[in-house]
Amino acid sequence: MNRISSKLLFWCWVIIASVLITYWWFNSIHAIPFSEFLWSQYNQLFEGQKPGIASDLEFLTVIIGAAIMIGFLTWLTSWAIKQGNISA
Repeated sequence: MNRISSKLLFWCWVIIASVLITYWWFNSIHAIPFSEFLWSQYNQLFEGQKPGIASDLEFLTVIIGAAIMIGFLTWLTSWAIKQGNISA
């Protein structure tokens, strides 16, 4: 696989996985306590006056955090395969 297509595949995977994790975050019953905590922390920054901005910041935090985690795990797995530690 050439270099351009592998980078494109990497970024497509990161974007798709990040969107799926974000969807899970906002729709799973298991994530509700964490979501409420994060939203409450952002809402306290604005003294309860701007709940919409707190929701937007929660969304950005989750999607950027998911992209960073998925990107790192994908890179780490790719590196381990190239080193021969994991069979493909």
